[in-house]
Amino acid sequence: MVRKSKIPNQIQVRIPKPEVWKDFVEFVEERYGTNYVVTGIELQKAIEYHLGMEGWGDYPEKIEEGILVDKPTSHTHNDESIKPDDRILIQTIYKEVQPGTEIYFNLLCKWMRKECGLDDTRTHKKHVNKLVALGVLKDVEGNYTAYEVLDPGDL
Repeated sequence: MVRKSKIPNQIQVRIPKPEVWKDFVEFVEERYGTNYVVTGIELQKAIEYHLGMEGWGDYPEKIEEGILVDKPTSHTHNDESIKPDDRILIQTIYKEVQPGTEIYFNLLCKWMRKECGLDDTRTHKKHVNKLVALGVLKDVEGNYTAYEVLDPGDL
């Protein structure tokens, strides 16, 4: 049974096999280092992929074109679900550095403070995780403070 929430696009579902949900959350946590913010995005990706594999709507074409493969979501930077602070940070990233460049968490924090007025360091990681989930940044393997800026054309 799916119940509609008072929050748009938020649903509540009961998953018959709890180990499947546990494995999914562990997958998200391992991939991003957290499940905060990115679980819904990864769940959307999984649903889109399943729809594509079942031949539903235009999802098979999206899979063939590579739109749903290896991307956390099919969001664009104009998507209304992206908060204004994240939009400003995305614009700053692409204004300041070229895709393929590695940038460090401290620099992202500096931009969050300067451009967005986000002084609370507890929220900085949340915003960076959101940008990773959106496909703006990618974790640099072996370095927990470095991120690669991805090409916006790949989104």
